[in-house]
Amino acid sequence: MRVAAFPTFRKLYSRILMELNPELKNGLESGNYRLTVHYRYPVLYYQSKKFFVLSTTSIFGAKNLMIGIVYLVVGALLLVLAGAFAFIAKKDLHTFLGQ
Repeated sequence: MRVAAFPTFRKLYSRILMELNPELKNGLESGNYRLTVHYRYPVLYYQSKKFFVLSTTSIFGAKNLMIGIVYLVVGALLLVLAGAFAFIAKKDLHTFLGQ
């Protein structure tokens, strides 16, 4: 396992693919579920804990939508700046060559 970049991290263990299971079309049924956690990676040495998290992901893959929106806004801003710089460079090249 690689070293984590941050002190708290999540590692994806499994995914429930609803499209492959027709009976899960509307999600998991309410009820009790049993989870067995094995001690394959020692955490006591690092004074750490293990947690089990059920989560959903957005279309951008992150656990929240904000990071995807920030990526899109920054990408659009950089695209506009690249176009502006290209326009300025072309304009300055024409005046430099005397055209």
